[in-house]
Amino acid sequence: MKKRTLQTLRTTLYGLALLLVGSFGLIGCGEDDPVTPPKDYGFSSVTFLHANPGRTTGIAFFLGDTTLISADASEQPQYEGTFKKTVPNGESQKYTVKDLSGAELASTTAAHDSSQYTMVIYSGNSTASDVFVAATKKISSSGGGKVAVRFVHAAKDAGPRSLKIGAADGASIASNVSYKGASGAFISVDVATETLWIVDESGAKAAISVPVNLSVGEVWTIVFHGSEGALTPDLKWRGTPIADK
Repeated sequence: MKKRTLQTLRTTLYGLALLLVGSFGLIGCGEDDPVTPPKDYGFSSVTFLHANPGRTTGIAFFLGDTTLISADASEQPQYEGTFKKTVPNGESQKYTVKDLSGAELASTTAAHDSSQYTMVIYSGNSTASDVFVAATKKISSSGGGKVAVRFVHAAKDAGPRSLKIGAADGASIASNVSYKGASGAFISVDVATETLWIVDESGAKAAISVPVNLSVGEVWTIVFHGSEGALTPDLKWRGTPIADK
């Protein structure tokens, strides 16, 4: 009787063991298990700008562990240099700027959206480096003889600035934008406009003229950068028009 009971117990335990192994197999690799593919957020075209007058040598840009522009590439941007890259939209991603030796200079994070025009700007001076993102909702300017324009402040040693149309006392595209800031929206500007003005509303600093050559359907960013104390004219405060489209 005892022998029969032990045999029955062994058989039962063996059956349970097989059942458990089979269950784990089904859980781990069953063909009918639902699989959720990663969401496709699409891609954005992003403009990168080197706007640090204190470091005019080449730099490298990284998105996460991916090299966007390498330090030894012929396309590496010098001061005022720009380049465009297609990057994935979606969750926040880290941008890092490094020097020619591979040392990190600055970093920031951004989550891209195809509904925006986006610039990643490397700025600062000879002792400090910054990188920041300027993203503004897209606007259509293809009709009515208009062009879309926005303003970005990338001059580390300058106070707030405004961008005016036609004259230093003209209509504002953006008012009192601080360092690393951007106008909240694109503004439609008449295509016949030949000059924009970067203005210190306090009157402490002279206004800076920015010649432009506009065409219907274009989208432009005016970037204020440079350094008041620079020894050469091309590194002093200035406004650079950059085509987003």
